[in-house]
Amino acid sequence: SINLVWYQMVGEVDYYGSLQAQLDYKNINWQMPARNYSLSFPIDTHHNITLVMLDTTPFISSYKNSTNENMNNQILEQSIKNQTRWLESTLSKHHHEWVLVFGHHPIYSWHGGVNEDLKTTILPLLQKYRVAAYICGHEHDLQHLNNGYLDFFVSGAGGRAHFLEPTKPQEYTLWHSD
Repeated sequence: SINLVWYQMVGEVDYYGSLQAQLDYKNINWQMPARNYSLSFPIDTHHNITLVMLDTTPFISSYKNSTNENMNNQILEQSIKNQTRWLESTLSKHHHEWVLVFGHHPIYSWHGGVNEDLKTTILPLLQKYRVAAYICGHEHDLQHLNNGYLDFFVSGAGGRAHFLEPTKPQEYTLWHSD
């Protein structure tokens, strides 16, 4: 067996069931202490890397009208203002370190273009605090994009690959693979 620690983050599918059950689950190899959390690790004696896990589902306006009552209730419990304040506070404390932010949903995507909800709420903070990269999943392929300020990586091919043509080819795409 692989004895690795897996740091989890929340995606929209987790809202269909009991997200709290996942947060309550305790296992040395499964780490998801909260919907939003950060971890810092030393790179060498003078430098750290900080990983910031952000639950992006509440930011997506289309999920607020889900036909799934469980999803609606859990999303409506969230405060985007509180999450945004938490993200800014976390980034401001670690601005001198190498910071990677992880979220489930892409801000920019080869298939879907721009996620306006995340572009207007999260992206300004990532740019303000000079985050090294935003890493996400959601789309079932691999992508590398750059908007001139920040690298974006989509790594969602673990589930299954989609062989789709882009609906809105993204101008920031550096690399894409189904």
